[in-house]
Amino acid sequence: MAGLSDAGTVVFFEVKLFENNEIRSMKTPKVVGQLKKYARLSKKVHDPVRNGYQQQMETYSLLKGRFFQKRFRKVPKLAIRPDVRLVVTGFDASQRKYLLPVIREKILAEMEWTPNTPELIACGNVRSIKKNHLFKGIL
Repeated sequence: MAGLSDAGTVVFFEVKLFENNEIRSMKTPKVVGQLKKYARLSKKVHDPVRNGYQQQMETYSLLKGRFFQKRFRKVPKLAIRPDVRLVVTGFDASQRKYLLPVIREKILAEMEWTPNTPELIACGNVRSIKKNHLFKGIL
């Protein structure tokens, strides 16, 4: 998933349902390798991706209609955030209390993220995810 911050930073997200086995493992969860691979790829193709999104925004600015007006943001120049954030969703209260901390701890350690990092977003109900969750700490 990709999103655009208010300041014009394109942020990529890997979204996993809690039931997905790729977020848990006794060794290194598969999602860790995916996140690192996506970060390497993002750095490698940074300029073409940024240019593509910039062209899309310029196209939206020329088109009429509410759909395009809602998606167009006037930003001087788009930036691409090289790291990919992880969103884990689809868990209930007991899973949040007992299983999520174990999963979270393993991913944090393997990604070398701090405990309060905004890079790992956990929200049980996908409909409860807000813009400020996704773009915390990003301009």
